[in-house]
Amino acid sequence: MSCLRAVWNQYRVWLLFLLAAFVSLFCFATSPASWFDEGMYYQIVKNVAADGILGIQLAPGQYEGLSLISIGYPVFYPAILSFWLFGESVILLRLVAILFLLGFILVF
Repeated sequence: MSCLRAVWNQYRVWLLFLLAAFVSLFCFATSPASWFDEGMYYQIVKNVAADGILGIQLAPGQYEGLSLISIGYPVFYPAILSFWLFGESVILLRLVAILFLLGFILVF
C-alpha cells in the first residue's frame, strides 16, 4: 500500500508540474500585455548584454543604478545569457521567468 502511495505522490508532482507548464505557456507571448516593470527589466538586460553596464539608461551614455529595482542579478544573469545566445525579445524574458517558476515547483 505504501508503494502505491509513493507512486501516486510522484505522479501528483508531475501532474502539478505539467499543469503549471501548460498554464504558464498558454498564450504567454500575448497575454498579459507588457507592463512597465517588464519594460524596465528588458532595458536592464539589454544594457548589460549590449554595453556591459548593469543599470537603467536615462540618456545616451548616462546610466542610473538599480537601487529602486526589486530584483537583482540572480534573475538578470540568466536573462542576459539568453539574450546573448538567442537575441533580444520580450518573449525570451518571459521564457526565463517561466523556467524560474517551473524550477521552483520542482524544488518544492
